[in-house]
Amino acid sequence: MSDSLYTIKEPYARYSLTDEAYEKIRVYLPEEKATGRPGMDVRLFLDALIFVVREGCSWRSIPSAYGKWNSIYKKFRSWESQKVFQRIYLCLMGLCEQAADSLVLIEQIYYAVSIDSTSNKVHQHAAGARKDAPEADVKQHIGTSRGGSNTKIHALVNDEMDMVAFEITGGQVHDSKMAISLLEATDIAFVYFNADMAYGNKKIRKYIDSITADMVCPNKSNAKIIYKFDKGQYKGRNVVERYFQKLKCYRRIATRYDKLACVYRAFIHIAAILIKVENRTREKALVNLSPAKRLMFA
Repeated sequence: MSDSLYTIKEPYARYSLTDEAYEKIRVYLPEEKATGRPGMDVRLFLDALIFVVREGCSWRSIPSAYGKWNSIYKKFRSWESQKVFQRIYLCLMGLCEQAADSLVLIEQIYYAVSIDSTSNKVHQHAAGARKDAPEADVKQHIGTSRGGSNTKIHALVNDEMDMVAFEITGGQVHDSKMAISLLEATDIAFVYFNADMAYGNKKIRKYIDSITADMVCPNKSNAKIIYKFDKGQYKGRNVVERYFQKLKCYRRIATRYDKLACVYRAFIHIAAILIKVENRTREKALVNLSPAKRLMFA
């Protein structure tokens, strides 16, 4: 347990960070002010965010056990504007300097990285962002496709099923448009680049060749130039699909309720942090409960 006065009621224990998970991220948390009025307990604040990202609820629906919803929201927006959640995740991945004032990337070498995208439905409450808000020029990355309004998450996942980088776009944006920008946003090296045939255009193949990596991508049925690829290695691309399955277990990600793209992006980082630290809160919270109470949370 941390040295704070952290307490949480039993019904919400399933949303709480375990001691092991909290210790993994504690070193990367911003320092609290030593003077002035004491702020909200950090661990309780993190548990409130876990509740929101897992249940997909509105801010006003946060249980009072976590504190005032408005205080939680203000602290969340403060951390989001400082890119705290992004920094925590990159540090956990070993992709960022912990002590640096800004995001200083560290080079990492992987055996293989896989790329893909997934579309998420946009709820009607996500409409109506201010026209002068950040990223208003791209309509907060809310697009329209055959399935209606949605936002697409493009992600790079390594062979250990960890997300290396991601970006969001409108649902109508083609998968291949984000491939090179995702690779350039990180300082990584790899042997194999696994992708489906949507990424098999000449521009991406030329870029992969320029960084001395092997492109593992099947050919389209109407391709004029047939490229050889390692079919055995291509089977490893399933890691990105499996990662999306884990990510969509968090309801705030599976359905977008946020008006602002920066807020939705922050929630993706929070979900990615929980996946990375393997927060087994639900199982550990129920161990000491009676069988009758255990059924209440099943």
